[in-house]
Amino acid sequence: GLNRKAAVQFARLLAVIRDRHFAKDGARPPPPRMAWLGVYDGHCGRRAADFCKKWLHLYIYFALWKLHLDAVDAAEATASTSAGGGGGGGTEPAAAPQAAPQHHLFHYPRKEIEKVLIEACQKMDEAFLEDAEPNHWNDGCTALCCVIIDNDLFCLSVGDSQGVIAVQKG
Repeated sequence: GLNRKAAVQFARLLAVIRDRHFAKDGARPPPPRMAWLGVYDGHCGRRAADFCKKWLHLYIYFALWKLHLDAVDAAEATASTSAGGGGGGGTEPAAAPQAAPQHHLFHYPRKEIEKVLIEACQKMDEAFLEDAEPNHWNDGCTALCCVIIDNDLFCLSVGDSQGVIAVQKG
């Protein structure tokens, strides 16, 4: 069944995204372009692996979308401030506000994306343990995942899973 804590975490994240997504005069910032590959190796059962398979990529996708919206908001605030919003009291008319620059996830600092990936793994662990502990489940899971965000590849490895990245030339 649906893990209550995971559902609550997703509902909160989606509420923030939904509220901010439609608050900009109907403008809809594009969701991140993302491709996901995950290999989950269950130990002492498959419940943890199934849980991660179902939720991890969704959490990361929506957390990245929130990161995107935060950057758009910051850029708009900076553009508004630099466009003369300070009200200096002079006689010159204020400069016309400029459109906020377009943001793409691959322009974000890698550390921000890495933080999202690490936090997602921690949230999945916490959410799964909420069901596992009272039910005395001993299931665990290692994970090897790759996410492509726009044109950048990020990999995460939890536990003893390892992978090899190869490039075919020509």
